[in-house]
Amino acid sequence: MRQYTYHWLDVFTSEPFGGNPLAVFPEAEGLSDVEMQNIARELNLSETTFVLASRQPLAQCRVRIFTSINELPLAGHPVVGTHYLLAHLNRYSLQPPVTRIHHELGVGVLPVDLICPHGRVEQVRMTQASPQFLARATDLGELAAALGLSSGDLLGDEAWPQVVSTGVPQLMVPVRDLEALRKIAPNLPALRSLCDALKTEMAYVFALESFGPASRTHGRFVSGHYHFEDPVTGSASGAMGAYLVYYGLMSGNGEAPVEWIHEQGHFMQRPGRVYITIHGEEGHVETVQVAGDAVIMGKGEIFLD
Repeated sequence: MRQYTYHWLDVFTSEPFGGNPLAVFPEAEGLSDVEMQNIARELNLSETTFVLASRQPLAQCRVRIFTSINELPLAGHPVVGTHYLLAHLNRYSLQPPVTRIHHELGVGVLPVDLICPHGRVEQVRMTQASPQFLARATDLGELAAALGLSSGDLLGDEAWPQVVSTGVPQLMVPVRDLEALRKIAPNLPALRSLCDALKTEMAYVFALESFGPASRTHGRFVSGHYHFEDPVTGSASGAMGAYLVYYGLMSGNGEAPVEWIHEQGHFMQRPGRVYITIHGEEGHVETVQVAGDAVIMGKGEIFLD
């Protein structure tokens, strides 16, 4: 009988039972694709990750990310949580204040920064793929209705909904305020049909308002394909950051990167924070990074014949 240990974390939070839960298998060699998918389905979290050796010379490891129904090429909280755990398992030789490693994902080899000013990892910062600005929504009324909102809740001409990808294409939907976010009640079949037409499976709805005084934005993840709301979504937070800077809705000072704290999960009683860094300016985004911390909640074992 084969035995595999997994660790349970809450990611993008420093408090237990906040943020986004994640299961990590730090020693996944020997598991087949089917077994990984079955394990992710069994655990039934937003994502489960499996750490494997990489054949890419620059990468310290390969990380495969599975939802309960499919494998993802990139996702935010699985990357942050996986490397937070690996650092605490002493997989890396930490060099304060920041240790850079590289990992292999479905989108290729990307850097990850382990922020460790005191010799122990405190945050993990992931670099996402270069942003792509893809299809734009064509009918605000149709989109608003699919989200259970009115057209007036969307920013519309001030910031038009558009699919943005930093590894995973997601429909960015700017709304006017936190109240619009609170009202979301998606019509899942309608949302699925609309997203299919735009060649995405996910919508990310966000406002330039926040609950916390240190934050500047708040978002919610909705999907007619996955039929669940994700508590805190790192990939979508990065795509949102790229969107806001590209269209001049968020800006920095001079040549410094644009940085801010983004919120998600409060409407699900799982509040989380994502630290967004965008290198670029209006009309040109170079690099998208998101960072966060995590809480290691426990561990378990899976037994396979």
